[in-house]
Amino acid sequence: MALNDKQRMFALEWMVDMNATQAAIRSGYSKKTAYSQGQRLLKHVEVQALIEELMAKKEAELIMESDEVLKRLTRIARRQENENSVVVVKERKDEWVNVGGDGASSWKKQSIETEEAMVVEYPAKLSDVNKSLELLGKVHGVFKERQVIDMNQMVVFANEDELED
Repeated sequence: MALNDKQRMFALEWMVDMNATQAAIRSGYSKKTAYSQGQRLLKHVEVQALIEELMAKKEAELIMESDEVLKRLTRIARRQENENSVVVVKERKDEWVNVGGDGASSWKKQSIETEEAMVVEYPAKLSDVNKSLELLGKVHGVFKERQVIDMNQMVVFANEDELED
């Protein structure tokens, strides 16, 4: 049996805040029966299947895949990724201000300070580049440990007397 529009809407609304009562109300069910309708709909097999499908899609969008991780590490290693930092730029200007009243000239030097926040963009730090290169090297097997084992041991085969010459 296929889902009707209200049931489908319930599943979509449940994804918003995972509150069955509120999802039922937003889906068009009565406020009086929203609690019981919500609980009933959460037990409905086809509604459950739709919710699981929606959750899987949401998880796929939120979780980074391995190829995305490798692409990002490569961009950092090549210093193509930029970092941002907020800096405050202070500026001081000295101005002469007329402080005399009633037409009299009396000048005073006054300092005016201004502050402005700016976002400064710069390439990835070398420590981040080195870490990216290390992780990429591990993925690609660049740093395999090689061990040389020198053995001077006699090899004895089980059932040696049954072997053909």
